[in-house]
Amino acid sequence: MQTIHRRLRIIAFAYGVLYFLFIVVGTIPATRTAIFSHPELPIFRLEQAFAFLLFALFVVGMIIWSHSELGAGLVFLIWYAQVIWDELLSEHFGMGGGAGPVLGIPGLLIGLILVVLWAVHRLRSRLSVAPAQRG
Repeated sequence: MQTIHRRLRIIAFAYGVLYFLFIVVGTIPATRTAIFSHPELPIFRLEQAFAFLLFALFVVGMIIWSHSELGAGLVFLIWYAQVIWDELLSEHFGMGGGAGPVLGIPGLLIGLILVVLWAVHRLRSRLSVAPAQRG
């Protein structure tokens, strides 16, 4: 089970690094159009602020992971819900969009896997205690 955790952390860390690079590229004026469809629109600052807040929430999930699989999994699921909400907001205000939920699928999968791992650990601990209580 430890190898699953280690591999999942490596994948999540690599995804986090790519996510950070995405944020950096979006802040450099010369490369903004590679990330954002219409950086000239007034709503662009709000879009950029949401990108920073979503990255901060992802980092919070990574930090919580060292204390709680369930907590981190729920944070990653909330993060993905926010990615979808941000995408809908972007499309509503004409910023383009459409790729956010697709690019966020690794974060969604990490969240789901963490919740499932937590449930498996909890089930195993209950099953191992149950026979001892009967005897």
